[in-house]
Amino acid sequence: MSATSYPDLTNAISKQIGNLRKDIPDTMKGFSGMAQGACAAGAIDEKTKELIAMGIAIALRCDGCIGFHTKALLKLGTSRD
Repeated sequence: MSATSYPDLTNAISKQIGNLRKDIPDTMKGFSGMAQGACAAGAIDEKTKELIAMGIAIALRCDGCIGFHTKALLKLGTSRD
């Protein structure tokens, strides 16, 4: 069984997202706005929301989602503990 390289996977997806931004800009603006709204602090802080999102990504076995939520959690200072 081969291990997934999440940095490689997220870089490849990011390149494809760049293409989507050119091809369907209005849709991608809507998606970005939705993502920013979902992550904004409110009743639940951003780090907790990302941890919940990571749990969902793991449950769904979405490697791309796992990679992007890991990246976000590291930026927020999350550790293995």
